[in-house]
Amino acid sequence: MATPLKWSAMPPFRLVILASVQCLVVLCAPARDFAVQPRDNVVILGDSITSDGTFGQMMQDLIDEKFPDHRVRVLARGSHGDTARGAYARMELDVTRWRPDWVVLNFGVNDVGRFTTDEFLAHYERLINRVLRDTRASIVIASPIFQYRDVENPRMLEYVEGLRALAVKYQLAYAPVYEETKRLRSALPADARYAVDGTHPNEIGHWIFAQTILGALQFPFSLQTRIVEMPARRTVKDQGDALAGRRFTLDLPMPIEFVLTAPPPPEAEAVRAAKPVTIDGKFDEWNLGAPALALGTPEQRSWGVVSWQRDRHAAMAWFSWSEDALYFAIQVEDAQVRNDPETKNIVDRDCIELAIDARDAAALAQNPHVSLTKRIPQVAQYILAPTVGAVPASVVVGLGDKTMAEEVAVASTITSAGYQIEVRIPAARFAAGRLTKGDVIPVDVTTVNLDRGDRYLDNTSFRWTGSKWSAFNTREYGRLHLRD
Repeated sequence: MATPLKWSAMPPFRLVILASVQCLVVLCAPARDFAVQPRDNVVILGDSITSDGTFGQMMQDLIDEKFPDHRVRVLARGSHGDTARGAYARMELDVTRWRPDWVVLNFGVNDVGRFTTDEFLAHYERLINRVLRDTRASIVIASPIFQYRDVENPRMLEYVEGLRALAVKYQLAYAPVYEETKRLRSALPADARYAVDGTHPNEIGHWIFAQTILGALQFPFSLQTRIVEMPARRTVKDQGDALAGRRFTLDLPMPIEFVLTAPPPPEAEAVRAAKPVTIDGKFDEWNLGAPALALGTPEQRSWGVVSWQRDRHAAMAWFSWSEDALYFAIQVEDAQVRNDPETKNIVDRDCIELAIDARDAAALAQNPHVSLTKRIPQVAQYILAPTVGAVPASVVVGLGDKTMAEEVAVASTITSAGYQIEVRIPAARFAAGRLTKGDVIPVDVTTVNLDRGDRYLDNTSFRWTGSKWSAFNTREYGRLHLRD
């Protein structure tokens, strides 16, 4: 277990904060060994920027890559819309119970429109003192992202100056995320952003977060440039591919060369059912040797933080079809299956998301990319929850056309490895009213696991397409081809 201030176990140093942004890292002390020790727990407490676990996953991957036997665990504990004041109520659930060795605090973007600078810093200081009182953890203060604005927000600038002062006051590590995102903004191609909506980072922004925070922990970065490919559409507001082919390098501790691409959608096949499929959760009529969708790779992780200590997959899924129905089956690895009927929001249970664009070819050609929030007819996100004890399997439409849930049949069984689900979607739900060989159906499949075996209701998701946005927009759906 860590001491309250890990620096106390290290050689003495003189606290210096330099004016140069590039030097404004952890207390600018002489170079030392990586501050995170084997089997340490690193808890990141933040808002929606933290909640999907992306920069937390990058931190986990870099640590595992450099120190494969250390078994450090990074835990992303973000809450949408949260503030330094609101996070105080989550301390026991999201921080203390994990006996953290390091706690990274990252708040500000939701505070700035609600609290004066003095109020914000008072809330932050209260949070710091709670961590120091209830844990033995050392703390990293990570300044908030520099949001895309024509004019710098003067209050946010005061926030950042105040956070630097708190780091000095409490002798805490400081990660200059605000300063680094501001510095690196000019390194991007015209129209490309590290936060497409101005606040929530894309992969570019998350790399800045991850490396800046690890830098504050004296992580020994490789100096060799790493090449990262990412879809051009995830860097621009219009989600277009005009920047595909552009390359640029960010001057980070480990330089990143980004290559913007226009990747084609992933492809899958649905085999015609040899005989009628009985929806009973038993898979008796399925040809499990047919091509399947595998979920569980690093590229498919879209939520949560996973330590990749072994080759694994989270699920295998299959499609089948007849003229009057589309069938879906999935087998999920899950050590602890949860489907609590008291949990009102079904996506807060173990479940599967099945996204389908069932419009006809003419509608797809005219408007190929639509938002599920607009409830376009024949476009829906099915949420499938498994049978657990006396709680039966269920299906609802989360986003999209609510009528798509009519006459859909679902059944599941618990297996030695986890659970499996079967679904029948009537062809009547499709615009054409029937399915035929050669049809191409835009789809995506997601596993949602709420425990990861660590007894914490924490959402970890794998999407077939790997796209965080496919739950809300059909742009990045894969293509399901119906064949014999």
